[in-house]
Amino acid sequence: MTGGQTHGNGSCNQPTCFRISGIPSDWSRNKLEEELRAIDPELDLMGAELSGPFPACCDSSAQTALLNLDNCTAYFRSFERNEERHKVIRENDRKVQLVIDKHFYDLTSLNRAELPVVADMIAVTGLGGHAFGSWRSRISTVRPVDRPMRLRDFLPERFPNARIMTYGYDSSLRNPNRANLTDYQRNFKECIQNARRDCSVGLVW
Repeated sequence: MTGGQTHGNGSCNQPTCFRISGIPSDWSRNKLEEELRAIDPELDLMGAELSGPFPACCDSSAQTALLNLDNCTAYFRSFERNEERHKVIRENDRKVQLVIDKHFYDLTSLNRAELPVVADMIAVTGLGGHAFGSWRSRISTVRPVDRPMRLRDFLPERFPNARIMTYGYDSSLRNPNRANLTDYQRNFKECIQNARRDCSVGLVW
């Protein structure tokens, strides 16, 4: 599946989605919300949309969550396009490192598949696209943050036994990097191989 070139990861004048990775597999949604409030005390989760956490694509001991915001706080508004922020949390006898970004590079899980898993479905945007924003509907909603994201909101219902993932890469047309199509292809193949270790189910993209 391929998406168009609509971004949706710009300023917080429109809904902006942040990816949170490195979440321990034993963390609940409530625990994640607690830690997000500790990272940014100004964050209003009642006015936001938190999806997940979902099993990470390439690490069975981790989870990934998506935080959609209509109105960004100063903390989230200051994110640069390709920036990643690492937050270290010391919890009993272990160290947790959350990673927050809005670029969505590489693979991102969008659901928690029902067992048995029978297929992996990976969506890839076109050049200049965004791994989350390009799949967001443009329909009007009371809250912009409630605009459906097609892959996350519709595919899991239709294919409950499939892992739904989206793949992102730095292909900005306004701020191009030095990567070429061969580089993109190599990285994409590596991500798929890592996500499908010891996996024999079908693959659709």
